Amino acid sequence: KTLYLPNSQLITSAIKNLNFLKRYAMHHFTIVRDDSVNPFEFMDLLYAKANLYCADFKEVAMRYNQLIENRLDVSIEGPDPHIYVATSNLGDTQVFFTIFCPTEVALDIEQKLTADFMQLWFERKNKIISTD
Repeated sequence: KTLYLPNSQLITSAIKNLNFLKRYAMHHFTIVRDDSVNPFEFMDLLYAKANLYCADFKEVAMRYNQLIENRLDVSIEGPDPHIYVATSNLGDTQVFFTIFCPTEVALDIEQKLTADFMQLWFERKNKIISTD
């Protein structure tokens, strides 16, 4: 695969190839919701679900992670899942997920975590509405 970058990007930005050895990839996705629910209330549950979905390949992911870091002399996030919360410029809540996983299961894990997030988010939102 070929990637074309403007010269200015090479000077002003760090460029990283996050598609490693074609078998594993650093998969990123974001969920954006309004600010009516605090996602920190169920962050531990999301981490537990992410770790559960990654448990089958954790050992291999750890070896790939070490191999990639040694071979490319870079430090990468992994193999544990990472979840970050931020706000958008409109005040919406953004939840960023980073999963180091086999490329063939990345979208499946994304869908499972999105479903889990939505279920938890709507449960909290309904609880807020019912107490008002």
